[in-house]
Amino acid sequence: MKALFLRVGVFCAVSMLLLLLSPCGGWAADDAGLTNCDTLAASPFDPGRKADGVADEKIDAPKALDACLVATADFPDSPRLRFQLGRAYQLGKRFREAAAEYRKAADAGYKTAQYNLGRLYEQGYGMPRDDAQAAAWYRKAADQGYAEAENNLGVMYGEGRGVPKDYAQAEAWLRRAAEQGSPSAQYNFGFMYENGSGVTQDHAQAIAWFRKAAEQGFAPAENTLGDVYRTGRGVPQDYAQALGWYRKAADQGSALGQYNLGSMYLGTGFGLARDYIKAAVLIRKAAEQGLADAQALLGAMYERGYGLPINKALAADWYRKAAAQGNARAKEKLSALENAAHR
Repeated sequence: MKALFLRVGVFCAVSMLLLLLSPCGGWAADDAGLTNCDTLAASPFDPGRKADGVADEKIDAPKALDACLVATADFPDSPRLRFQLGRAYQLGKRFREAAAEYRKAADAGYKTAQYNLGRLYEQGYGMPRDDAQAAAWYRKAADQGYAEAENNLGVMYGEGRGVPKDYAQAEAWLRRAAEQGSPSAQYNFGFMYENGSGVTQDHAQAIAWFRKAAEQGFAPAENTLGDVYRTGRGVPQDYAQALGWYRKAADQGSALGQYNLGSMYLGTGFGLARDYIKAAVLIRKAAEQGLADAQALLGAMYERGYGLPINKALAADWYRKAAAQGNARAKEKLSALENAAHR
C-alpha cells in the first residue's frame, strides 16, 4: 500500500458524529438574533448556527451574500455572521473577500473560521499559498479541539510543510483527532502504523484504524481495506471482503474504488465471474475522474476490445491522457500505437 497523508479538503464539512464530539464552532459571545443570513448561509455543521444550515451544493450564493451583507451591517461584531458572510463569498468564488471575513471571525476566536482560513492559505485561494500561515491557523483551531484542524496540523507535521517535520507531533495531533472520531484522522493514523512512521509498525493497529474510518463511510479507508483483504496484508486473504470494500468505495464515486473493482472483474480467481462489460463501465468512471492508471487500462481495453469495440483512436486518446500524468506504461503503449500507424 502507498503511504498517504490525507488532508481534509472541505470547509467545515464533517460528520454529524463529529459535531457531537468536536464542535465546528468556538465563538465569542454573540447576541445577534436569527437573520436571513442564518437561513441562507449557515453551515449545517456549525454548532454556533441559529438555523438548520444549507449544504454547499444547495446554497444560493448571491442571495446568501446579499442577506449576510445586511446582517453584518446590523450586527458588525457577530463572528457567526462574519463567518457566514465569508462562506457566502467563498461559495461565490470570491476568495479574497472570503478570507477577509473569515479573518474577522477567526480573530474573535471562531474556530470554524480559523480552520477555513487555514484551508485558504494552504490552497492559495484569495492570497498567496502559505503553509506556515495555514499551520498557524490550524493550530489555533486545533488548540480549541477542532478535530479536522488537528488532522490537518498532524499531516503538516508528518510532511514537514509549514512546520518542521516531526513524526512525534504528527502522531500526537492525529491521535487526538482520531480518538474524537475524525475518519480522515483515523485513516491517516492507520498509515502511521502501517508504515511505522513515528510509531512502532503494527499492521493490526493500522487495520483497526482503517476499519474505524471505513465504518463511517470514508471512501479512501474502504478502498484501503479492500487492498488489505486482497493482498492478505495483516489479515487472511479474503477476496469476498476485498470486493465488498471496493464496492462500497466505488458506490461513493471513489476513482480508486472503481478502478480496483473493475480490475477484479477483468481478472480471474477472485471469486466472481470475469465480466469485461462491468469492468469497462467501472474503469471508464475512474478514468473520467482523471485516475492515470484507469486511463491507461481503458486505453488497453479499447486497443484489445475487452468489453468495448476495438478503437485505436480512442485507445491512443486515453493513453495520451495517462501519459500526460507520467504513466510509464501508457507512454510505451502510445508510442507503439503511433509507430504502428506510421508503418
